[in-house]
Amino acid sequence: MHALLHNLLLELQSSDPQVLDGWKQILDLEIKAAAARPGPAIPQVRLKAAVVDRLQPPLEARPSFEEHIEGLEKRKLRYYATKNGGFLDLARPAQIAFNFAASAAQINLTRPVLDVGNLEDLTLIALAPFLRRCGIFITHAFAAVRPFTADSDSAAILLCGPPGCGKTTTGLSLIDQGWGFLANDAALLQEAQGQINVCPSPGAINLHPKTISLLPAYRDLVDSDDQTIHNGKTVIPRGALLAKITLAAPTAVQTILFPRITDGRQHSLHEMSPAIGLARLIEENVDRWDKYTYLEHIDLLTDLSRQAAFFDLHLARGQVFAMA
Repeated sequence: MHALLHNLLLELQSSDPQVLDGWKQILDLEIKAAAARPGPAIPQVRLKAAVVDRLQPPLEARPSFEEHIEGLEKRKLRYYATKNGGFLDLARPAQIAFNFAASAAQINLTRPVLDVGNLEDLTLIALAPFLRRCGIFITHAFAAVRPFTADSDSAAILLCGPPGCGKTTTGLSLIDQGWGFLANDAALLQEAQGQINVCPSPGAINLHPKTISLLPAYRDLVDSDDQTIHNGKTVIPRGALLAKITLAAPTAVQTILFPRITDGRQHSLHEMSPAIGLARLIEENVDRWDKYTYLEHIDLLTDLSRQAAFFDLHLARGQVFAMA
């Protein structure tokens, strides 16, 4: 199976039908783009995934990077540098072996990890270092594009923050108001012609029941048969979402919001120092285990902090957000 992700041709291999079906949902547009691409299919990155009964024990060598994962007392993220790449032991649990010399990665995960919907995250984690080496950087954000009007050019907005902060609900409310869609949780940033653009990104949409109650326009997606439930959220394939909304083209980022749900009576925006915004972006997005690209990632986010305005967004609980 091949997928074309921003001119990077991927080869996806697995003997597990559930993995293959998951990739077809996560990378639906990219798989179609690869099939329509003329010429020989010579992949630039090879990604393999295997479902195993048990992960291999921790390596005896000392990890080159180690980090305790908040909320997981017994597991840590560990990265071991190897001759041709590295070995990433995640706290999911899952493991990824990188061979940068061969532009390849091997994901090993257990069936329970696959069943709870972690394939998308693991796929993007595996692809991230290869994307960074091509100048494409993943940022954990919902991305939407304000439509062009007579008074203003189109511009992209990023909604950044941890799970449960209101990113998806806020982003979909903008889409419902006519904005274009780019990414749900993993926005791809790339410098082009002196500006930082956010590009269309793969991935499904996870809808919380509260999101549906606030945005009934998306209820027909939840009632369709082409869906699963993970952690209480309905997983909507991107293809199903794009059947009713517009996928935008790469667009320069103008505004970055950090939403959080409050008990206030109305929504409010609070301007944030670019230095504080940059620090939050670096903390939440830079993979410190990948020492060969983290400086480039920081440089791109620094340029972004000079380009975009930062705001804290206080969301009133139970109300739909609108932005001029």
